[in-house]
This record gives sequence, C-alpha cells and structure tokens, in this order.
Amino acid sequence: MTTQVRVQNLSVSGPQTPENAEGFANSLTGSGCQVIIAVGDAQVTAATKVAGTNPEARFITVDSGTAAANVQVVSAGSLGDLRNSIEAKLAELAEAAS
Repeated sequence: MTTQVRVQNLSVSGPQTPENAEGFANSLTGSGCQVIIAVGDAQVTAATKVAGTNPEARFITVDSGTAAANVQVVSAGSLGDLRNSIEAKLAELAEAAS
C-alpha cells in the first residue's frame, strides 16, 4: 500500500462552515485526489455533497455522514481504532485500484 498511496493534508482555513469546506473538497477532487477523509461537521457535510457530483472519488467520513457508493463512514472510537479503520479502508481502496 505504501507505494500506491500518497497522503496529504489540506485543512479548511477560515470559518468552519459547510460552504467554506466545500471549496476545499472541490479543490481536492479537481486536483485528482481519489480518496478524501473528512473529519468535523462542516467537512463531513461538504464531503457528502461533493461526493454526489464526483463518483470517481472515494470519501471516508468520521463519525457522521451518510454512507453511499463512494462514501464510507468510520467511527472515531479511540485514536488507535480510528487509525486502524482508516488504514483498513485505504488498503481496501488500494487493492481495488490495483
């Protein structure tokens, strides 16, 4: 997986609103990002909306959101559990892409 996945962080700057976060999510999909992990109410709302118009991208939302064909919801639980859940989802997506 480490050779197939590149990870970068893009934090939403400014007000933490769904509208503001949507611009950041659109910039990620527009730059070809294939997996977006959304954490926080505004980010999850934005990711869910952007997912509907970007079926080629995959979204992982933490603790909320609505699962869909390209949206998977994981529970935060403990930090270790969250890390394991996200790593497992990324491994599944990398395997499916290969």
